[in-house]
Amino acid sequence: MDTDTRRGCFLNNLVELIQRTGKSAESISLEMGRNKSYLNHILNRRRDPSFSMLLEICEYFQVSPSELFHEQPPVSADIREAAALLAQLAPEERDACLFLLRRRLGRMRAETTF
Repeated sequence: MDTDTRRGCFLNNLVELIQRTGKSAESISLEMGRNKSYLNHILNRRRDPSFSMLLEICEYFQVSPSELFHEQPPVSADIREAAALLAQLAPEERDACLFLLRRRLGRMRAETTF
């Protein structure tokens, strides 16, 4: 993967992670002890994060560096935990859980449809 592709994956994944929190980039920057525009400067390609800052970003969002640069959006810690728990279930129990999740998501989609 070339540098531009890697940077694009990083930026896309960072946007995804920020959106998942429901917080603004400014508030996350402040929570990380940076000035409020720090993450926005990274997102707008005005600043490249240092290696130590990349590690801080990974720690904040609970993802590994490889996930942060991966072409697919990173998987959050709670999703990894859910997958690990599902893997421990018997196949019929796993199917039942997936059925309930799909049914719940179907209701949520129906409630938001106008």
